Amino acid sequence: MHGQLTFLQLSAEFGGTKFGPFPGPEIRLGSDEAASDITLPEALGVLPQHVKILIQSDGSFIVAPTERTAAVHVFRGSGRPKHIATATALAANDSFSLVTAEGPRFIILAEQPKQDKKKFDKKKKSLAPTKEGIWAEIKRVGFTQVFRTGIGNTAMRWWARLKSGTLFTPRVIIGFLFLSTGWIAAIGAGLAAVGGLFAYNGAQDEITEVRGDLADCKSTGDGEENIFTVSERILGDDEWASTLRGDDAFREAYIEGIRSVHANQDDYTWVYTNPSSDFTALRTQAIRDSNLGSNFGEVFSYVAATPGSLPLRDWYLWRETPLGEKDCGRGPSRMTYLQARNLDIAVMPTVLEQSSTFDMLSTEDKRTTVLSAQGLTESEIESFRAANDEMTVAPIGSNLACVYLEGQDDRAEARDIVRALTRTLGPEARNIPGEGQNYWIASRLVRYFAAGIDYDYETIQFDGNPPTPELDELPSAQKDYIVKMAATTAARAATIRCLAALDDDNRDAAEGIVGTVPSKIPCYVLFDEAGVL
Repeated sequence: MHGQLTFLQLSAEFGGTKFGPFPGPEIRLGSDEAASDITLPEALGVLPQHVKILIQSDGSFIVAPTERTAAVHVFRGSGRPKHIATATALAANDSFSLVTAEGPRFIILAEQPKQDKKKFDKKKKSLAPTKEGIWAEIKRVGFTQVFRTGIGNTAMRWWARLKSGTLFTPRVIIGFLFLSTGWIAAIGAGLAAVGGLFAYNGAQDEITEVRGDLADCKSTGDGEENIFTVSERILGDDEWASTLRGDDAFREAYIEGIRSVHANQDDYTWVYTNPSSDFTALRTQAIRDSNLGSNFGEVFSYVAATPGSLPLRDWYLWRETPLGEKDCGRGPSRMTYLQARNLDIAVMPTVLEQSSTFDMLSTEDKRTTVLSAQGLTESEIESFRAANDEMTVAPIGSNLACVYLEGQDDRAEARDIVRALTRTLGPEARNIPGEGQNYWIASRLVRYFAAGIDYDYETIQFDGNPPTPELDELPSAQKDYIVKMAATTAARAATIRCLAALDDDNRDAAEGIVGTVPSKIPCYVLFDEAGVL
């Protein structure tokens, strides 16, 4: 193999992570960690063993889907993507994507190993392992395994802070004092600590930030911080404090959402570190279009912040819906077909089917299957059948595919989503509180997810009272799911911003992605109130 080293590198829009080197002769990618050299989330539609790359002796490569349903697209040079179903030859610097042409794309790199410039000793060194070498390798592997765990990674970060001295900076000391001794006593102790530290290092930038944190603490009228007041400040709207106080079921689901995001925080890092994602596309459009209401748009954009996501996709697999079934979601907001219909959004019929079963149907039976999508009237079915629109199959999971009719589908682009939602969720929408009124954001989140049920949707009206009781006529499982999803969206908006605030390496860059990042102290309060500290 000419001594070359093989690497796979994600394209820039997926973060540019470089994997390898792989010694060969085979590299496997899939969702099964035990059987894959590179593991990808199954939620993307990646099979347990999806594709393998064979490294040839002449320096070329063979890309081979592991089975017929494993969708793979190849790019030769800067050419257009080509879907492949069999082994295909590629060269270095060619690339391939999984599931769809817009899916995670890997560039094949071949590099020559670097030569050691140091002169070799005349006396050949022994290659026999030594006791010291074996012990060093045991420690290296052991520490690597420990640091890959959540507890180990946290311990490593705090150890680094201790060694570097950042553990003793004013900001950390003040935050610790506030959480351990109470707000009133902590402010006095914090000011004393800052006074002593002025002479210690004279770090004016840290002093400025501490003063800002103290100002945040003093900004509440009653001098007491809790989950209601800090949520209001982090989410940027006065209504959040009264919403969480007044709707018990929404508050409980919100707190549970905070716990879930915090417990799986590595799955959400992409949201505030990747500037080219579904989330940033949806947020940019939502806050740019004032017709949706900027404060609602900020929170709504977190419907795209699904856990563990590679950030760009056309189709998304919902493993649970209000109807208790799997379903297809499309576009940045992961909107289902039924949601779009009930929210008066232009959409084409879509169904989730098993690929192998669907492939065996006749063309007429395939069309009948697609036209069985929930919510279609008899007249609409006949109209679509007469139009004879082309059917497209988009693989989305192990033997699963989203089958849809080609045509106008405003779920696919962030701009079209926001424009369409202004009619049903905007400030002037009917049967929902106006902007700034009681529960105006929470009601819109609940209404968005309630649209995913096969129900006389227009009978659900929100009149400025707590939104959860408005769902009492629904089956309890559907009501619980809708409230959970609405509250979790708000919880992601608060928690992910706080994760960015506590991530010293990425905090500054996060400002350009999630907007204003809160100071650390209200985030400590949020996490403490949710019981995760």
